[in-house]
Amino acid sequence: MIFKTLCFLLAVNYGVMQDRNCDFFQNVEPNQIYSVYSPGYPRNYTPGVQCRWYGVCPNGYHCRLDCPDINLPRSNMCSMDRLLISRTGDPQLSSAEYYCGRGTLSVTSVAQRLSIGLSTSSNSTGGRFACELRAQQ
Repeated sequence: MIFKTLCFLLAVNYGVMQDRNCDFFQNVEPNQIYSVYSPGYPRNYTPGVQCRWYGVCPNGYHCRLDCPDINLPRSNMCSMDRLLISRTGDPQLSSAEYYCGRGTLSVTSVAQRLSIGLSTSSNSTGGRFACELRAQQ
C-alpha cells in the first residue's frame, strides 16, 4: 500500500541537491508513451539518489503518469526515500505529494506540466519504481 500525504516541508532547494546526471526534461507528444523509472531499474537504486523528471504536454492536454511498479522502502512520513509528484509541474517540488512503500498509482496534472522527483537517504536500502508518462485530453 502506498503511503500518501502532501509534502509541505520538502527542502526549497531541491534543485540545488539535484544529481546533475539525473535531471530530465521531456516534451510529451500526443500518442506517445515515455518511460520514467528509477536509476538502474529493474534493479534497486543506490543510496543517496536525487533525481527529477519534468514533462510538458501540448496545449489542450494534461500530463498523465501511470506507475504500475512502485517499491520504495516504507518509513514514517516517507522520511527516508520518497517519490514526489507535483501535479502543477513545480520544478522545485516544494508542494509535491509524496509516496513510499509498495503499490501503484495514477495521477493527472492540473495543467500542462508534471514534475516527478526521487529523493533517497544515504542510509537507504534501495528501491525502484517504473512509470509511463503520456499526454491526455
